Amino acid sequence: MTATFREEGVNNMTGSSGLKRVPPAFVANWKIKNPPINKQLKIIDKIKSTDVKLSKLITEQQSKLSYLKAFKAGLLDKAFKGEL
Repeated sequence: MTATFREEGVNNMTGSSGLKRVPPAFVANWKIKNPPINKQLKIIDKIKSTDVKLSKLITEQQSKLSYLKAFKAGLLDKAFKGEL
């Protein structure tokens, strides 16, 4: 919430002092300002870049987890055979 929204909300409150409230119409009619298109595009690029990095990290972690599971299974197999 922005300070402007809060201030305008207080200025538009209805009801008695103990039960003041912001009317639903104030919130419904509040215009949300969008950043300029070039800033929106930069945000989108950052999100996409972060998503690609995150996907790579997830793939790496899944690969490491698979390796560790196989290593554990092999280790347990050797332990039960008395080969350790």
